[in-house]
Amino acid sequence: MGYISLAKVTKGEVDLLPADGIFHVAPASGVLDQAVITYGSAGDGTDVVKATIQFAESSDGSTDKDWSTATAMRNALNTAINLANGASGPAVAVTLETGMVCESVTISLATP
Repeated sequence: MGYISLAKVTKGEVDLLPADGIFHVAPASGVLDQAVITYGSAGDGTDVVKATIQFAESSDGSTDKDWSTATAMRNALNTAINLANGASGPAVAVTLETGMVCESVTISLATP
């Protein structure tokens, strides 16, 4: 199983997310400072979870920072996911926009 990595404000720290079993990648509720990656089973969809990623300014790691566009967000995440899916070895870094870091990742159940 491959992983994607999201850089944190502290140099060398990252959050890791699996790149396998992903159904969908999109901004959270139309905002551009959060992304939602939805994971699920290939069966009846009862094992559906989501990872909500909060992005922030790299200067402080806590002031919310928007992506320039929803397309830029999806493309950056999908590129890393495509490279890491089914791979082994080091996690593939998501190329974040200038001045951006991952503030947090929250895992929760998703409504199928």
